[in-house]
Amino acid sequence: MKASSRVFKLALLSVSLMLTSVTAVAASIPSMVQSFPGFKETDFELLITISSFFVVAGVLLSPLIVHFIHEKSTVILGLLLAGFGGIIPAFISNYWMILIGRAFLGLGLGLYNSLAVSLIYLFYNLPESEKMIGYQNAFQNFGAAGLTLFSGALLSINWRFSFLVYVIAIFIGLFFKRYVFIPVAKKRPKMVKTEYQVTPKACFLLFAMVFGMMIYMSLYNGISIKFSSLIVAKKLATSSQASVVLTVMLALSGVFAMTFSKLSLWLKNYLNPISVIMLAIGYLIMTFADNFFLAGLGAIIGGMSFAIFGPYLFLKSAEIHRIPVTMSSTCLLIGANIGCFLTPFIFEMLGQLASKHIMAELTMACILICVCAITYLFITIVVNK
Repeated sequence: MKASSRVFKLALLSVSLMLTSVTAVAASIPSMVQSFPGFKETDFELLITISSFFVVAGVLLSPLIVHFIHEKSTVILGLLLAGFGGIIPAFISNYWMILIGRAFLGLGLGLYNSLAVSLIYLFYNLPESEKMIGYQNAFQNFGAAGLTLFSGALLSINWRFSFLVYVIAIFIGLFFKRYVFIPVAKKRPKMVKTEYQVTPKACFLLFAMVFGMMIYMSLYNGISIKFSSLIVAKKLATSSQASVVLTVMLALSGVFAMTFSKLSLWLKNYLNPISVIMLAIGYLIMTFADNFFLAGLGAIIGGMSFAIFGPYLFLKSAEIHRIPVTMSSTCLLIGANIGCFLTPFIFEMLGQLASKHIMAELTMACILICVCAITYLFITIVVNK
């Protein structure tokens, strides 16, 4: 393989490093709460999750932007928006300006979210495209892990410094501009036009999957949002140490995702209920652990569950008859990001059912996840019979 070809692949894959980085600075929440008197903890959790809401806006705007400025410029624009929006909290002390910066971070990531995959299919055919998609998933998971670790290291200096990790988006944009060439006149493969007659059953199946993804992501994202606050509240460790656990969680999730095809053949339709059970077990251990090791173990077990839950739903949504694959995957992506955005509001609501304390929020979340896991497993058993 030529060196230039390797550099091209690296530049093409590098854009995926940022895709799941919105929670990379979640460990800074306890420190931010102390720096902004008059604001609730939920307000700072919103700073983390507001990006997910604007990822949805970016995904919806992306085709329009591509139409006017082409794919390459859209990717670069998205990376620059993400980079400059992401580092705003490092230099500005106003809560609302920080919120706007986080919105621009999400918008930028959303603009090129789908392009990170579609450009691979533009340049590569089978079986090379399958390999590249595998690499893309690895870059996405390990990128999030690396940024979380780097953010935690900077957090030990000052919480503002942790947001400087997003400056890497600017360098990735320059790297992409230099080594990725997408000719404007490049012929796209002709798509076979298919007329879809969408049935109520197909709509219901897709709605159920999107709703399930939204609820799951709101609870799964709670690990990243709440773990640092839980550890600090229990006085088990520091925020920087908590970020190391989140890094390990993301890294192992990436490794675990590589076993998805084998687990799918072995467990079949029981794979997804088991992933929800993993999340329930993880929450139970994390919430009621009395030492840092056990709490970290719970977070890792719960966090790894997404490595099989997400791919399973995307795979099954593609099998829904009469629904275009692009439509089903886009709907799931939107549901996932809306779920992430709703995380602080759902946990605040759960806390109000008992008392406004992080242990109350997580206890109620444990109960909810356990009920969901048992119900999901029961439905799967009945359907399989």
